[in-house]
Amino acid sequence: MELSIGITTGMRLGMALRLCRAALSSGYRRIFVGEDAKGEAFTRLAVLALELGSPPLATGIISPFRHSIVEIASCTVGMQKLTGNRFSLGLGPGDRRGMGTLEGMREAIRCLRMLLRGERVKSEYFKMEWKMSVACETEILMGVRGRNMLALAGKAADGIILSFPLSHLPLALEHLRRSARRRYSRMSRLLWLPVALDAPEEARRVAAVIVSDTPPEYFGELAEAAAGVAEEVRRGRLQEACAMLSEELMDELCVTSEEKLTEVLTEAEKLGIDEVILGPPFGSRPEEVVRRLAA
Repeated sequence: MELSIGITTGMRLGMALRLCRAALSSGYRRIFVGEDAKGEAFTRLAVLALELGSPPLATGIISPFRHSIVEIASCTVGMQKLTGNRFSLGLGPGDRRGMGTLEGMREAIRCLRMLLRGERVKSEYFKMEWKMSVACETEILMGVRGRNMLALAGKAADGIILSFPLSHLPLALEHLRRSARRRYSRMSRLLWLPVALDAPEEARRVAAVIVSDTPPEYFGELAEAAAGVAEEVRRGRLQEACAMLSEELMDELCVTSEEKLTEVLTEAEKLGIDEVILGPPFGSRPEEVVRRLAA
C-alpha cells in the first residue's frame, strides 16, 4: 500500500509547494488537489507540475456541476502533457445533491470518456456538442458516497476515492464490490484520510465539517450524535459543533496520532485499500508531520 499527499486549493501556494516537496522527497506516490470554494484545481495543478518537475498529479476531486465537461476534458489533456501522462482525473458531485445528480455523474463520465478518446460527443443533459482535437488515456477516479453512487463507480470508473467514517468503510467497499464484480480487482481503491497531529482544535474543525457532509446513518451507533453536530454546522455555529464532538466521532473522521495512523493503515490494507491519501490540516508543524508520517 502506498501513501500520497492531499492538499486543497484553499491552501496558500507557498505552503502547498513546501508540503508537496516534503512529500515527494519522502517517497509519497503522488499529489492530489482537492477543490474548495477558495480556488480552482487545474490552475493549482499546473503550477505544481511546473514548479515540482512534473510529478504524478490528480484532482481529488472536481465536480462536473461546477466546471463544464469541455473545460474538464481540455484541462485533462493539458495536464497529461505537463506530467508526461501521469495525471488522474478525480470526479465527484461536490455540493450537488438531489434529483438528477446520479444521472449527471453517469453522463459526465460517458462524455469525458468519449472526448478523451477523440470522439464527437453530444449531450442533452449538459447541453453540449464537442470533439477534442487531441486524445489521451486518463484514469478516472470517483470520489463519492452513497450506495447508488458507489454502484455507478463500480460500473463506470477506474477507481474510487473513499472518505467515509472508518467503521463504515467495509460496507462501502462491499457495495463497490457487488457493483464492479469482475472489475473490482482491477479498480484502484484509495482512502482520503485527514490527519492533524498536535493540533486538536484544528482537527475538531475539520471533523465537524466532514460530519456535516456525511449521512448520519454512516456513523452507526453514533448517528444521533453526528446529526446533532451536522445541524450546528449548518446553522453556522462551528464552535458549538466542535464542542459537541465526542472522542468516538473524532476517531471515525480524523487521525490525531501516529499510533492511530498505524492502526488505520493496517486495517485499510487488510480491506484491500491500495493507496492512502494523507490530507490536511496535518498539524501545527505540517512539513514535519508529512515527513514523519512517511517513516
